[in-house]
Amino acid sequence: MADARRLSDACGGKVAVRRERALAGLAAGQYGVVSLGQLVAIGFSPRAVSRRVQSGRLHRLHRGVYAAGHPDLSLRGRWLAATLAGGEGVVLSHRSAAHLRKLIDRSGAVEMTSSRKLSPRRGVVCRLSGSLAQADREVVDAIPCASVPLTLLGLAATAPATLPGALARAERRGRLDLSAIAEMLGRRPRTPGSPALRRALRAYRVEWEWTRGELERRALALFGAAGMPRPDVNAWIAVAGDGCEVDFSWPSLRLAIEADGWETHGDRRAFEEDRRRDAALVAAGWRVLRFTWRQVVHEPEAVVAILRQLTEARATAGRRSHAR
Repeated sequence: MADARRLSDACGGKVAVRRERALAGLAAGQYGVVSLGQLVAIGFSPRAVSRRVQSGRLHRLHRGVYAAGHPDLSLRGRWLAATLAGGEGVVLSHRSAAHLRKLIDRSGAVEMTSSRKLSPRRGVVCRLSGSLAQADREVVDAIPCASVPLTLLGLAATAPATLPGALARAERRGRLDLSAIAEMLGRRPRTPGSPALRRALRAYRVEWEWTRGELERRALALFGAAGMPRPDVNAWIAVAGDGCEVDFSWPSLRLAIEADGWETHGDRRAFEEDRRRDAALVAAGWRVLRFTWRQVVHEPEAVVAILRQLTEARATAGRRSHAR
């Protein structure tokens, strides 16, 4: 009997160790946040969870959601805790989603969207949506999050002043998929923010509707201001058994510069193709820089500063090579 008891205690101890390790790993991957369902799934009973709350080893954040170890959470921990409390189908949205995606710099209260009505929670704003399609949902840094189109729609409805900057950042990050936005707006023609998002897209697009010749003229002026020789324009470069056309190139410097415009770089397929071309050029010994049309037109001083740094670095490297 004593041997059986010792064996039982030993087995129980091993199970407890496994549970503790599973809890530590779960919390580490979720910014210190765990849900009751997850705790039960790794072997904790609801009673054991209650004991941990009483002893201060778990801290209740929302109903059925806890912080493991200490209640001081990062912003991502707060976002994840709120979505876990909301349950299946809830996504971080509006300013919170835009902040997570680095489309804006600050947010405020946690904002979520759900397809069903949820109980109020302190510090959380939950908005009801008639339906959330699969295309409206993504997981970003382990947090259920609204897609980029739905995030932009949320900004248009609640923080329209942030929309132009968010559009620009989405463009720079290669996440401004016009076809995906159009598809979402087609499904949500009367959703708050839809008219504002359409207006913002039209206004944003107008800023990019420069002719190719106008862009070339402005870019060439910037190259001259940076002290660079005149480049080849729209020249074909043979790489990887094939080749590609580059907006501006300096064969002697093995340097290529692309000016990314809205119309030709406004979807994911174009974004992926651009990166494949860049990789092929780099593998062939070229250096590739990309500037958006917005940078060329509205931020010329910053572009010139970058080009001057590049020119000076190349000149210094050339002098060192010659000295050897």
